[in-house]
Amino acid sequence: MGEFVFVSAFRGADSSRTATALELFCARHGVRTVDQPLRAPTVLSSAARVRVWGGGDWTVVDWPMTFPHTVAALEMSETLACIAVAADIYEGAFWRQTVVQRGTVVDRFCSELNYFGREERQRLGGRWDGNSGVVADMLGLDPKVVQHYYRQPARFRHRKGLQGDTFNAVDPWIFTDLWRRIGISYPSGPPDLVLELPRDFANDLPTEGYDF
Repeated sequence: MGEFVFVSAFRGADSSRTATALELFCARHGVRTVDQPLRAPTVLSSAARVRVWGGGDWTVVDWPMTFPHTVAALEMSETLACIAVAADIYEGAFWRQTVVQRGTVVDRFCSELNYFGREERQRLGGRWDGNSGVVADMLGLDPKVVQHYYRQPARFRHRKGLQGDTFNAVDPWIFTDLWRRIGISYPSGPPDLVLELPRDFANDLPTEGYDF
């Protein structure tokens, strides 16, 4: 199995407010969360924990696998009355990003639309093509910068990232370079808060895919 990553960032909400919005999301769907004392980062690998990092203009949340993180970001952005960006890496093969504002999806992008076959891409229409102009306008970036990241691999197979990028243009982790330009710092140190979920949390929370 390849690498899976699920993270979201919320603008203008500190770690405490973000954690409260997360607890409300879970409660609405019948899932109880428990605040946990901070522990060494090596201990925080449980599939039933959510980690929250504050600081700066954005608060970042790292989600366990099977948690409907994009749906959560959508609902939490409404609760927090903010802009949120949800991103994930699927099997180490591609990355997706969804930009939401106050409970409304503004933009969706997937870096490999043909991964599940052409029929699935046709079924989805243009919903995951991404609109670099809309994202740039909302987040205060140059549209050409966003456009560089919002491309399919076939169009930049041998191209490097922009100057200052850490990752190659075809590495799904390049979403963190885009995040850095947005002003979001991908977390590396101990979290501010840790929320524990019951082991069966996925049984009660909504599911998500490409059709949410």
